[in-house]
Amino acid sequence: MADKKLDPHERPPDFIKNVYRTFRKMSKSELDDARDILDFGRDLDSLDGVAKLQKIPKATVVAACSHIGAPIDVNAFVSEQDGQIYEARDVPGKKMKTGYH
Repeated sequence: MADKKLDPHERPPDFIKNVYRTFRKMSKSELDDARDILDFGRDLDSLDGVAKLQKIPKATVVAACSHIGAPIDVNAFVSEQDGQIYEARDVPGKKMKTGYH
């Protein structure tokens, strides 16, 4: 796939079309309850397609923001808790952090 050039005018593969059709037919309440959608407003620990990896200490986040000169008040959006890192099993290598709460 990495060697193949993407053509925006090419029809999508059938599996992409099927996913689109499936979600397009769902009502809003069905979409809200769909277990296949990574909704970062939900408890990610309860989703089947997500794996917990490690935690990042708050001090590391504060140090990184300070190092890059982030013009924001780090303590305004970072709680006292460490941040949990997740990985979607369908996209190995893609790490996600939902936020500090």
